[in-house]
Amino acid sequence: MPNDDDSVDTDEQALWRLLFMSMIHLLNTVETEVKVSDGLTLLDVGMLFALGHAGDGMPMGRVAALFGVDASVVTYRLKRLEARGLAQRVPSPVDRRITLARRTDAGRIALRVARTSMLASAKTHFFAHVEPAQLPVLTEVFGALHTAQHAVLADRREPQAR
Repeated sequence: MPNDDDSVDTDEQALWRLLFMSMIHLLNTVETEVKVSDGLTLLDVGMLFALGHAGDGMPMGRVAALFGVDASVVTYRLKRLEARGLAQRVPSPVDRRITLARRTDAGRIALRVARTSMLASAKTHFFAHVEPAQLPVLTEVFGALHTAQHAVLADRREPQAR
C-alpha cells in the first residue's frame, strides 16, 4: 500500500499508522459509549480522575498540560462539569491569580460509574482482541510512554519552582 509521499514504508511508519488509526477508532468508540451511558467525554473522565488525585485542587494550567490541550479547552470542559455539580473552580489560597479545579463528591461518584462503562467498552473493543500474553508487553510500552509524558510535565514545571 503506497503512503502519501510514495516512499518506502519504514517499520516506524507502519507501526505509527496502525497505532494512530486503531487508537482513534477505539477511543472514539469508547467515548461514544461513555457519552451515551454517562454523558461524559473521555477528557471529562480523565479530568475527574486527575482531580481526584489532586488533593486540594489542581491549577487549571496543569490540567491542560496533563492532557496536552489548550487551557481554553479545560476551562470549557470544567464549566460543563461544574454545571453538573461534578467539579468546582476555586481560587488558590496561596496565589489568588491561580484558579484551582477540584472534583466534588458527585464527581467521584460519576467517575466510578463512567469507569465501569469505559472498562466494559474496552473489554468489548480492545481486550477481546488482545491475547492475555500480550498484556504485559502493552503495559510496559504504555507505561514507558506515560512515564515520559510525566517527565515532560515535570520539566515544564521546573523553571517555575526556581
